[in-house]
Amino acid sequence: MYDSLYNNEDALAFVMAHELSHLLLGHSQRTAEINKKLNDIVNAQKVVNDNSAAYNLANSTASMVYIKKYYNELKMMEFMADAEACTLIIKAGYSPSKAMEALNFLDIAPQIKYFIATHPLAKERLESANQNIYYANPNWVEEGKLNIYNSPVLTCKKSSDRVSIVINKVENFNKIYEPENIVQRLSRIAYASYIKGNMNDASKYFKKLADATDDYRAYLYLSYTEEQLFKQTNAKKHEKLAVKSILKAKELNPNELNVQKQLKDLDL
Repeated sequence: MYDSLYNNEDALAFVMAHELSHLLLGHSQRTAEINKKLNDIVNAQKVVNDNSAAYNLANSTASMVYIKKYYNELKMMEFMADAEACTLIIKAGYSPSKAMEALNFLDIAPQIKYFIATHPLAKERLESANQNIYYANPNWVEEGKLNIYNSPVLTCKKSSDRVSIVINKVENFNKIYEPENIVQRLSRIAYASYIKGNMNDASKYFKKLADATDDYRAYLYLSYTEEQLFKQTNAKKHEKLAVKSILKAKELNPNELNVQKQLKDLDL
């Protein structure tokens, strides 16, 4: 990858940010746990516990369910690391559009069996990353400039092999980077989708936000969103969900003025 992208700092920054994101999000520890469980399953299958073919078949089928579950979790962590990497490079002043050459490279690179087992398809990652870039907070660019201005210079020196470098630890640095939690991320994308008029995306993310928080505001905006989708498509399913959502918002906060207004607008 480096040989192909050495003249694209934005793409290299994305790769570095992706790997850094795995650390920030705690994926390294979880990956180690998953690998241990996968090894345990493989080792268990090598042990002959019973001579019954039916037993071995059932045991093998159960093992495959767990294996699929763990590999799906590994793939989900790649999507999460890509999303956080998009945030990091924007805040560091790099071009996210130029950075996507890294994922385009993966799309045409020779496929490695282990890599495709643990990583989503590059096309899927590119689509997800572009969505994260599209809904990025516009204030992040200025925030990034401020972060860089207020950050101490990282001094470094060549290591003993005279090729790699060692970055010295920063002393007394009191600002710690904190990734968005799931509620913050869902909220940002849901409201940005709504403001941009992308009601299908807004509906998807407000549903996820409602499930994650059970907050009346998520249900209120889900009702707004489904109402707009009903007006656009005349599909009854959107009208039903708009009603169901506002009734849930009423249950959670019956005296809120916007909830009462939406109930009135829907003739409830």
